[in-house]
Amino acid sequence: MARPRAFDEAVALQKALDTFWHRGYSATSMEDLVAGTGLNRASLYATFGDKHQLFMRALRQYQQQAYQNLTALTADPDVPALDHVRQILALTAGLCFADEQQKGCFMVNTITELVPYDAEAHAVASQYQQFFETLLTTILSRGQQRGEVRPTAPPQAQARLLLSVLNGLRVLSKANSDPQLLQDVLNTALLALA
Repeated sequence: MARPRAFDEAVALQKALDTFWHRGYSATSMEDLVAGTGLNRASLYATFGDKHQLFMRALRQYQQQAYQNLTALTADPDVPALDHVRQILALTAGLCFADEQQKGCFMVNTITELVPYDAEAHAVASQYQQFFETLLTTILSRGQQRGEVRPTAPPQAQARLLLSVLNGLRVLSKANSDPQLLQDVLNTALLALA
């Protein structure tokens, strides 16, 4: 009969996510994961599988957390579209400002490190980008219908521009977290819509 686990799997997964996020996939060793989670190798392998399986579980957890946060942030359809866009941009900028280690976005880091050759990571990253694009398109379409957003381009094209700005902001913040620089990017992005 198997013994019950003496650790919280969700907590261990979050710690593994933090370890991968800080170091990147390739630079993270099993020893780093043992140190980061506080679990021994046998427990890590028995619970999560190999390093890649653990990474993919961590990436999916990050994806689900982002979905929940963004869905909750933009749930009220009565809020003006530009306010929702501002909230999304401010959330991204806030995370960039608060990141003293300048780790960037876990998903964007994965895209730049793994997507070129890892089909499973590519699939998760594509879902994440599609979710973001669909969310922004919905918000911007509603905003155009209400006259809150300039119809200078189709909502999907505007959403893709914003997604590029958000991804660029995440990469930029890894090298330069100057609040004014990030605020200038956000303000200019909003000018394209108002």
